[in-house]
Amino acid sequence: MVGPSGKMIRSRLLTLGRSLGKTTARQFSTTGSKLGGHGGKWFYREEAIADKGYFLAADIAGGFMWWWIFWHLFTDFGHIVGHHEFPDVSKWTDQELGIPPDSED
Repeated sequence: MVGPSGKMIRSRLLTLGRSLGKTTARQFSTTGSKLGGHGGKWFYREEAIADKGYFLAADIAGGFMWWWIFWHLFTDFGHIVGHHEFPDVSKWTDQELGIPPDSED
């Protein structure tokens, strides 16, 4: 029959064995974890929950982009359609176009 000291020794050995088993266990993979963002969590078939800051930054960047486009559309419209009227090339002469006369063969 085991006395109180035997139970105490056995429980300490079991606790020691459990703690040693936890600390000496090796990972199956040999490479380190390369998980980025979201606190190191990895999502396979779940939707990753983005922070509100990402949505705010995306809204600000998108708003700035559309402001830039529309501001330059209204203020620098000549960049899109051109600054002058295009010449009518049907009124140009053969000499202006660099076409030799028909008499030269």
